[in-house]
Parts: sequence; C-alpha cells; structure tokens
Amino acid sequence: MYVLKTALNPVALALMGGLLAGAFMSATAAEARERQGGGGWQNSRGGSGTYQCYTAREPGSLNRETSWQHADGRSGASSLNRERNREAGSWSSDRSVTNGNGNTASWNKSGQKTDSGAVVHGEGTNFKGQDVSMDRAISKNDDGSRSVETTRLNETTGKSLSTDKTVTPTADGYVSTGSYATGSGKTGITSGSLVRTDSGRPVRTA
Repeated sequence: MYVLKTALNPVALALMGGLLAGAFMSATAAEARERQGGGGWQNSRGGSGTYQCYTAREPGSLNRETSWQHADGRSGASSLNRERNREAGSWSSDRSVTNGNGNTASWNKSGQKTDSGAVVHGEGTNFKGQDVSMDRAISKNDDGSRSVETTRLNETTGKSLSTDKTVTPTADGYVSTGSYATGSGKTGITSGSLVRTDSGRPVRTA
C-alpha cells in the first residue's frame, strides 16, 4: 500500500496556505481585513522554532506572508497570493517558499469550475531548481463523493506520477481511496483521511 504522510513542519504547512498554530493578535479597527500573529511550532522529528504570519484579505483576493526560525538558527519564508472570481468560477494562486537551507520553490496554479466539477493546472520550480507541472480533473459523483484524477510531471527529469482517487466527505473531514501509476510502470493503491480536531487543526494521514 502506498501511503503519503505529511510531517508537521513549517515548509509543509506553508504550502498548505500558512502556519495555523498559535493565536493571532487582534487587528485594529482601521485594518479590519489584516491580521498579524505568531507562535511556536514543533514537528515529529524533534525540530522546533517560532513563526510570524501576516495576512491581508480583500473581496476576491488574499495575501499571506509567513516567516519562521528554527531553533538551530536556520530561517525560512513563504508568500501566497490568491485571486478568485466567483461569477466566472475561476481562481488562481502564486506561492513561493524558501526553506531553512536557503533553497526556493515557486508555484502558480489556476482552476476553472466545469459542469461536472473543476479542472486545475499548476506549474513551477521545485527546491532543486527543476521544472514541474500538475494537471487535475475533479468530478462530482451522485453519492456526494468526488473523483480526482491528477498527473504530476517533473519536466526536467521526465518522471511522472498519476493518481486516481475517490474522496468521500465525513462528518469531521474526509476519506480517500484510489490507485497510482508512475511513468516507469510502477503501480499501487492509495488510502488516507483527514480529521479536523477540537482545536481546529486538521490531522492528515495521507
């Protein structure tokens, strides 16, 4: 069984849209759509540190700037800009992350709603400086689940990974099952879930 696990670390959380741990300070009345906050983090490998986060929202757009410091002195930062057009059913986002080693990855993604679900395309550069891309098709099923077909391609190395999943909502998250295939011919199955805890932080197993 192929199971993809996400460790609790600042880079992974930043790619998910920002660090969620810690308490945000109250925004002033003049900046009702802006928030600044910070706190501490710790991952399963014993790493720890602090982070700061600034978020600005306007109708149809969001900007988030995050920085963090490891206990060993390394630091990193991430930036997210997101735009949404509800009438057109389209959205786009640009992300960049600089990790504790000083390497930077950037990513831009766009999506469009369709009659059956949505299509998404993304492309960027990973921490190794390699060009990567992603295409995803999402379809609604009669039972409330979603069929998600995704193809990821490393355009520099030629390696690819395709997944075909069914994602079913639950009372406190979702479960997913499916299969994968690599460009070299390897195949397998995938499974996972996400559960929202009492603290509001999601716990993902795949």
